[in-house]
Amino acid sequence: MQPMDSKPTEVITDTNQILQVKNLHVYFYTSQGVAKVINGFDLVIGHGEMSALVGESGSGKTVAAWSILGLPRLPGKIIEGEINWHGENILNMSPDRLRRLRGKEIGLILSNPTSCLHPFIKVGEQIKAVCNAHNQNSKDEALKSTLEILSAMRLPDTKRIFNSYVYELSGGMAQRIMIAMTLVNSPELILADDSTNGLDVTIQRQVLDLTNELIQQRNTSALMITHDLGVVAQYCRNVTIIYAGQTVEIASVKQLFQNPLHPYTKGLLGSIRSVSLRVQGKSLPGIAPNPKELPSGCYLQPRCPARLPKCSQGRPILQQAEPGHFVRCFRYSDAELPVDEKVLSSSIDLNKEIV
Repeated sequence: MQPMDSKPTEVITDTNQILQVKNLHVYFYTSQGVAKVINGFDLVIGHGEMSALVGESGSGKTVAAWSILGLPRLPGKIIEGEINWHGENILNMSPDRLRRLRGKEIGLILSNPTSCLHPFIKVGEQIKAVCNAHNQNSKDEALKSTLEILSAMRLPDTKRIFNSYVYELSGGMAQRIMIAMTLVNSPELILADDSTNGLDVTIQRQVLDLTNELIQQRNTSALMITHDLGVVAQYCRNVTIIYAGQTVEIASVKQLFQNPLHPYTKGLLGSIRSVSLRVQGKSLPGIAPNPKELPSGCYLQPRCPARLPKCSQGRPILQQAEPGHFVRCFRYSDAELPVDEKVLSSSIDLNKEIV
């Protein structure tokens, strides 16, 4: 039995899509209880487009990204949903098929490269290893591909950089190495998980400009995972807003900034205005809920200024409010999901590991 007896929302019918995530649920089983980190996540990415996934810290962005690769991390388990890559459900792929997918077809750019790169292996050798893992290259071909991608990163003296260790590089250089490791196999989709975290504003802009340029040159799709709506407005075409592990709004960037619908989205935009203009904004009070103690009804209702009486009794579903613009809110739809936490918990086999 599935956790919820609802049909996943069809958020797009464009045949140009390469990835569609439907009604994803990811739970973490710990000695302190069940943490329901992802609770109905929907996402669509089209070919050759830059999209964004936005939410505050703890909203489930990183878990969603790793789950797209079929790696929710223990003790996390994917309980329900679909992750369709060119129509093939990633959750049904064999281990060999998943190994070909990760790094070759879908690449992941992580934040904090100094923690991700091996401190005692030269960065060039690490890029070569990634290249060799997915290609039948000779040593000369792998070296050529590595030097070419380092050159594309606009790093000075690529041979010196090749023979450097990560602790010999600046933060901006190390982040470009992470991007090079992702792009060396020319994946069709890149997941960039807060890839400029910790960089100063000038270097952040340079890295983002370079990443955007390379993605456009290679006709690659990308999902930028961030909490910075300013970056989204600058580089992205579409945006998905996530709250408490649930997709609450999907729209084009233009729609989102001109006509935000969900109260949470309005709160995010209000926070930006209050900081940039030094005036009192309309940010939401309170903090995101503990995934082990999610509120009844709509997850936002305890801190939502626009809540209705029904918001504490049922959960709204994601529905289209205008062409290409989807929102999960009772103010735009009366449709809801049944709420019965006892049934929801008892329907999950804790010993069954789907992924």
